[in-house]
Order: sequence, then C-alpha cells, then structure tokens
Amino acid sequence: MINYTIRSVTLGKKHPRTIYSPIFEDPDMQIVSSFIVSEYSMFKKEIDESLSLALSQKSYSTEFSGNSIMIKITSESSTFESLLDEVNLLPFTISTLDLVDLLKRWSSDIKELNS
Repeated sequence: MINYTIRSVTLGKKHPRTIYSPIFEDPDMQIVSSFIVSEYSMFKKEIDESLSLALSQKSYSTEFSGNSIMIKITSESSTFESLLDEVNLLPFTISTLDLVDLLKRWSSDIKELNS
C-alpha cells in the first residue's frame, strides 16, 4: 500500500474553496500527486475506465494526456510524464494495480473530507 498524507489549501476569501493534495512519503512520486490534483480530479471517469480495461486485458495499452501530465497505462504498469518542459517533474512508474488501489483510497478520502 502506498502511504500519503493529505494537505489542504483554501483558496478565496469571499467564496472559499478547499483543494486537497496527496503528499507521498516517496519524493519521486511528486508527479503522481500533481496528476491526482490536476488530471484525475477532472478526468476521473475516463482514467478509471482505462485502468479497469488494463486490469481486465493482458495486452492492454493506452495513453492519456491531460493538461500537464501524460500517463501511459498497460496491464502491468503505469508511467507518468510531464507535458511541460519548464516543470521539473520526473517521470515515475507504478504498478497499475497499485495505482488503482491508490486512486480508490484517494477518492474515498476526498469524499469523506467533502461530506
């Protein structure tokens, strides 16, 4: 299991909005944190569908490009890469099964925080 803590940032004074971000023990996972905040929050359905297909089909492979991060998904692993040259986020590879578990826990945690 990949451990993380949750950092919250409140934006705006008149109409405050809280944004949550996972902070991982492994600093190499910074790109995963950025992906969860910027891409997964906006494209959850599409990403979840691709991950589900990857786990159900042995030879599955696809790419998803968001606004700033791309993820290459196969049945075995998922690799994150920055799409922005000026951002210092190193690529990171994670087991697709571990990623699915992480995203399920993250979604559950955020749902609880927002209720």
